[in-house]
Amino acid sequence: MEDQRVMVIQDASKQVCSSAIKWALHTLILKPGDLLLLLGVLHQVNHPTPVVSLKGTRKLVGYRKKMGFSSKFAANHTIVDRETRKEEFENNAEILEISKLCRAQKVEFRIEVTSGASPAVAAMQSAQNMKATWVILDRKMKKNKKIFLEKLPCGISRMKKNNGIKLLRGPRTKFCLTYDDMMPGNPEEDDLFSIELFPTCKTISDKPV
Repeated sequence: MEDQRVMVIQDASKQVCSSAIKWALHTLILKPGDLLLLLGVLHQVNHPTPVVSLKGTRKLVGYRKKMGFSSKFAANHTIVDRETRKEEFENNAEILEISKLCRAQKVEFRIEVTSGASPAVAAMQSAQNMKATWVILDRKMKKNKKIFLEKLPCGISRMKKNNGIKLLRGPRTKFCLTYDDMMPGNPEEDDLFSIELFPTCKTISDKPV
């Protein structure tokens, strides 16, 4: 059986929610040698280059110098943001418990934070690089699910508002590991992907998700 490489994608600007991570660990039946990756994604704002006439060339040169400094500052700020969020994830009490549980089960657990003008594209590319066998999308990525379904051959699920997990698609036949292999049991039983699991997550925002 192929080693599983499971990626849990979350909005890194929010407080980490452990529901999807626990779901992956317990429901996908991860075994020694498997990889469970928590990927935090940040939105990166890029400054566009202005279009000017020849008369504005001198101004453009000055603008580019200014923007060059701004771009370097923005890049450094983004790196600091990523490292800060990663450290916050690593020091989260629930994540520390999950890390401890993974060590006991000999499952590799990693935390990474990435950023991009399109968080969905950045996350999708990370999943491709990882060669993920299963991806669990943040609830905010509901509107971006098409890009994952088109670009990734792995199994894909998504967090719901009630912190349950919804199945979008099982792995394509390219993978030796089938959906039935990962989810033993009678297919007539209730859909495990729709039940509410670990519903006590909190977010930084007080607004309803």
